[in-house]
Amino acid sequence: METIEVEIFTDQGNGAVLRLPHRKFPGLLLQGDTLGNLVAMAESVEQLSASGSVALQEDASALAESLRELRHWYELAIK
Repeated sequence: METIEVEIFTDQGNGAVLRLPHRKFPGLLLQGDTLGNLVAMAESVEQLSASGSVALQEDASALAESLRELRHWYELAIK
């Protein structure tokens, strides 16, 4: 493990926006539970799409909304 200084744009919401010293663009640090939820939603969409389930629309919408929220926080932080 290495300890370095990073530039933090924001740590509000479900993810912190930060830039590592050797990177041009900021990144998004997700909490483990947030990542787990996104993976679970994506896996549900994957399974439902194979079965043609009506619940596919709901799960796809939930996944898209979660990703839009993360993008929103990211875009606010880098302005």
